[in-house]
Amino acid sequence: MSNSQYLILNDGFKNIKNSLNKNHILMIYCNTFFSFSIFIILIVIASQLSPVVNDAGILINDASENLKDFSILIPRINNLIPEAQNTTRILGHLIPMIKNGMHQLRQLCHEAPGCY
Repeated sequence: MSNSQYLILNDGFKNIKNSLNKNHILMIYCNTFFSFSIFIILIVIASQLSPVVNDAGILINDASENLKDFSILIPRINNLIPEAQNTTRILGHLIPMIKNGMHQLRQLCHEAPGCY
């Protein structure tokens, strides 16, 4: 780089420096400071979120284990449904017989006063 080119660049830099007044320079420093402050705050927030992410991972693993346990229970529940239907059917047949027996007991108690 020749000496004349250096002088031209140096003069250009001085012109740029002179064109910026103190308020502009102050605003650039403030902008840099606040940008750095926000960056630090973001780093602090990110460091605080890592335990939350770990807890979320634990909860997801527990949920998957519970789903596995539930998937084991579903076939057993499906096997119990026909038995429950059969029990309901048996009880449906027994209810009229129980009502008839209760009616006969009431009649016997009406005939014998010492029944109660």
